[in-house]
Amino acid sequence: MDQPYVMVAAIDLGTTYSGYTFSTTYDQNTIYSFNKWGTSVNIPFSQKTPTCLLTDQNLQFVAMGYEAQRQYKEMDDEILNFRYFEGFKMSLHLDKNINQDSVIQDSTGLSCPALDIFAMMLRELGNHLMEQVKCRVDSVPTNCQIRWVVTVPAIWTDAAKQFMRMAAVKAGLVDIPKADNLLIALEPEVASMYCAKLPLKEFPSSPTTHEFKEGLKYVVIDAGGGTLDVTVHELLTGGGLTELHCANGGAMGAHKVNVRFIEVLRRVFKHHDFIDKCRSESPGVFLDLQCSFETIKRSVDPEKKNSALIPINMELSDLHRELYGESIVKSITPDYQKQGVRIRSGMLTLPYSVLLDIFSPVVDDVVTYVCNLLTKPELDGVETVLLVGGFSDCVLLQKSLRQALRSDLAILIPNDAWSAVLKGAVMFGHDPTWIRGRKSQRTYGIAGMVTFNPLYHRLSQRITLNERELVRNAFVMLIQKGEPLRSITKRCKPAAYNTKLMEFKIYATPKKIPTFVDDAESVMVAMVTVELEGCGIDREVEVEVKFDGPETGIAARDISGKGQVVKADINFLRQ
Repeated sequence: MDQPYVMVAAIDLGTTYSGYTFSTTYDQNTIYSFNKWGTSVNIPFSQKTPTCLLTDQNLQFVAMGYEAQRQYKEMDDEILNFRYFEGFKMSLHLDKNINQDSVIQDSTGLSCPALDIFAMMLRELGNHLMEQVKCRVDSVPTNCQIRWVVTVPAIWTDAAKQFMRMAAVKAGLVDIPKADNLLIALEPEVASMYCAKLPLKEFPSSPTTHEFKEGLKYVVIDAGGGTLDVTVHELLTGGGLTELHCANGGAMGAHKVNVRFIEVLRRVFKHHDFIDKCRSESPGVFLDLQCSFETIKRSVDPEKKNSALIPINMELSDLHRELYGESIVKSITPDYQKQGVRIRSGMLTLPYSVLLDIFSPVVDDVVTYVCNLLTKPELDGVETVLLVGGFSDCVLLQKSLRQALRSDLAILIPNDAWSAVLKGAVMFGHDPTWIRGRKSQRTYGIAGMVTFNPLYHRLSQRITLNERELVRNAFVMLIQKGEPLRSITKRCKPAAYNTKLMEFKIYATPKKIPTFVDDAESVMVAMVTVELEGCGIDREVEVEVKFDGPETGIAARDISGKGQVVKADINFLRQ
């Protein structure tokens, strides 16, 4: 960086909730956050706000978070003049062909540029953060004096990470994509970093003998709103941690419980299209229903077997009568009536058996995934499971894991599991080298020619060159799946006298030993470009692909001349 930073500011743009924290370099342990996001909706304490945006029809910002929800729910006919966006973070996990022109949909199904919406959310969170900085810090730093940290799931692709970096530029956090004062941080890593430095008293249910000590091996389960991020860490002598098993997981977050809730509601009502008509014809009412469910998700307890009460407001009742000519009170199917589902005094009662039907498929997926992971030989010696993220507050998930896992495993849940990523992100910004090592989730390589072997290679790929039998499009490995990530150096020469730009593609595959770059499971994930100066085929550059960080980077230098740095770029976004 051209000048030292004086502050770290971290933004956690989550699937369901988002927030920020910051701290100064001269007082790193004092981490500031904002905990009054919900005052407009009578929520006295909230360190995060819903990840949602309200815009006008021209995609101009109107409101964010709780305030966006409040305004949208209160709208009548004027709702047609506005657009509402929520849950859009999942698009970066699910879209396998992310590019800067990718689109997402608003609540009514209309498309718009995804980059605009992500940038808007980051911009508004950043603006709100800077207002708090003005209130709490004597000397307000400029943008270039701030090290910005944006968190992402560890299981995200390099393309999704690059997209978030582009969104941060568009949001005005930094000026250029390669800005040194923008770090992309991996959510389970920074949560682990935060928890490793917490005193034992911050883990209320932990064994009294437990402590985060050198040599401790533990599973990190980051159960967030959209994704489940699972990795395995070891605390190292002298501080820091390394990854023992590459991050993995999937779409098993709390958002999937919300989807299940809507699926069950479709079956609860006799008119199975009622909920979908509510979504399309009264989106504000539908949002109110979702928000009501959100408040009960943490309280479902397998020991108490408690029911849940969902408010049925007048607008929902009126919509049902308008659509079907009967009271919503009489709309429950006989099967669900037998289970105890009913509407009385403006409340929909969902008994524990129905709540279990909503939660169990998601909770079971999480438990099964973690149990299978713990059977791997490389996880021998794991003593602890660390549970963080918004979904970790779900009592049903906590108790299901305790019941399913080995009795000798200590399951630790910090008091502030919901905000562990946020606080850890600031700590990471001050000391990114605390994460000492990572494992590769895939095998990476380039296309090349190797000696033909009839046991492995297709005849169609065989060629003869200088009396040697070779195969083209062979997968030449740079990093193998499961290996420690590191920097790889390659030397390259231009093919022609006046070549000014060299290009090569990087491929990835889930296979540990791939054969060809055009196999079904091999995918071209990045294009590397290196600019050359001068002319001649004797020019040579040394290209370094930096696999060992939260993001994959690139550097190159001319080794045929004075060793000067030359311009190089690695692009993971599909054109």
